[in-house]
Amino acid sequence: MNVNVFHPWVDLRNAEHLRAALGVPVVARGHFPRLYPEEVARQPFIHAVIPGKGFQTIVPLAAAIEARGSLAAVPGLVLREGNGP
Repeated sequence: MNVNVFHPWVDLRNAEHLRAALGVPVVARGHFPRLYPEEVARQPFIHAVIPGKGFQTIVPLAAAIEARGSLAAVPGLVLREGNGP
């Protein structure tokens, strides 16, 4: 689930509900995560943050999620320690 974060705490709260309801990895991107990727990645309901535009990250990210592989192998992601798929 890709969450575009513009209004930081409202959108992050929505991400928390999505993760709980769907049980899928949540990846945040947008203005706030680009400026504060480590802060967003510390949220317990966020699996990873794409701090840049994400064009080179999204395909390897989708492949890793589909293969149930490690998100740590995806270039360009900011991860919270212990926040695997």
